[in-house]
Amino acid sequence: MTFVLRRRALIALVACASWAASGCLSPTLPLPPPGQPEVTETDVQGVYRVTGNVTPNARAEVWNTRTDLFWGQQTESDGRYDFLVEGEPGDPMLMFYVLGTDQSDTQDFELP
Repeated sequence: MTFVLRRRALIALVACASWAASGCLSPTLPLPPPGQPEVTETDVQGVYRVTGNVTPNARAEVWNTRTDLFWGQQTESDGRYDFLVEGEPGDPMLMFYVLGTDQSDTQDFELP
């Protein structure tokens, strides 16, 4: 290999390495909030079913900000969640999900 070809190969290698390293140092984008969940009353007074979809393999969470209670469910590869929460009509709720060490922005809703 000639000196010029070695030098070009070395420059290309350094450029690729610096490009790859800069990707590792970039901050990750925040997770988007979940979509609006579907909330339905159950036969039991004060218990509601919350269903919807989030990013696959994430933990879907709901927080009743009036009672300070949390509920959640680990989703599978389809991202579907379906769990029960407790509260009273009009209770303010926050929905979010956790993927690894990242938490999404919240989606707020009220119990019907």
